[in-house]
Amino acid sequence: MPTPTFRTAVEADWPAITRLLAEAGLPQEGARECLPYFLLAFEAERLVGCAALEPYGDVALLRSVAVAPGARGSGLGAELVRGVLTEKEGRRFHTIYLLTATAAGFFRRFGFVPAERSEAPVALRASPEFRGACPADAPLLWLVMEKRRESTDRVLGGILKNVLFVCVHNAGRSQMAEAFLNHIAHERGLPVRAASAGTVAGGEINPAALAVMAEIGIGMEGQYSKPLTPEIAETAERIITMGCGVDAEACPARLRPLLEDWGLDDPKGQPIEAVRAIRDQIREKVESLLAEVSAGVNGSRP
Repeated sequence: MPTPTFRTAVEADWPAITRLLAEAGLPQEGARECLPYFLLAFEAERLVGCAALEPYGDVALLRSVAVAPGARGSGLGAELVRGVLTEKEGRRFHTIYLLTATAAGFFRRFGFVPAERSEAPVALRASPEFRGACPADAPLLWLVMEKRRESTDRVLGGILKNVLFVCVHNAGRSQMAEAFLNHIAHERGLPVRAASAGTVAGGEINPAALAVMAEIGIGMEGQYSKPLTPEIAETAERIITMGCGVDAEACPARLRPLLEDWGLDDPKGQPIEAVRAIRDQIREKVESLLAEVSAGVNGSRP
């Protein structure tokens, strides 16, 4: 594929945008009003990709991320997402939300994390996407934009922003840690996000873990078991393993030097009381980690 060129949209681009959105099966309702926030990719004179932001005050909805069939698999979608988030218009927003029925894993690469629909701003819930243009069960994800955070890139001398929780199967401990951190950080407005992965991932999340988290009102919708890759590891300022006693050969600690290991028991096959105890240990450790983040945020303010 030839190197694409990028530019913002103008009114004359609208017919080509509608064709591309229709080809990708994406909703068009409300898109035309977002033309100033569309980033377009062209191959020669042909539109091959687009992405847009739908503004609602100081937050926005990421929408209309589409790539023409002949350009898929080239990384163009990722370029468009990065571009629309870093353009001048994108950088003015405090938080970016999105609804996606099929591509949550793709957007998590950019720092988006799951959120409850009820946590979305009221204005956003009145958008066409929330009112039916997107499936009612499409997960909501959110991203706090770094522009609005007075922080530096690393924990040492700055603020921790990306944490990766790792265990072998990514089915219990690391999933609960991810859910705890993202939920509590969102509640407190802290600029830190979590993801999780495993060295032998790909199965279902432990039903007992889902149950004990639901007991305390923290859902894990949108989370799934993911393999640990170098690309995922490189996005994190800190990698925390959960404890590797279950399978020493598959232990994530063998992959790279660790900053921290929490040494937690594996909830697999445990009675529900034991899973609750592990959950509470994870919450305590996440609270301690977030206290560090909070101290960094406060220390960075003039």
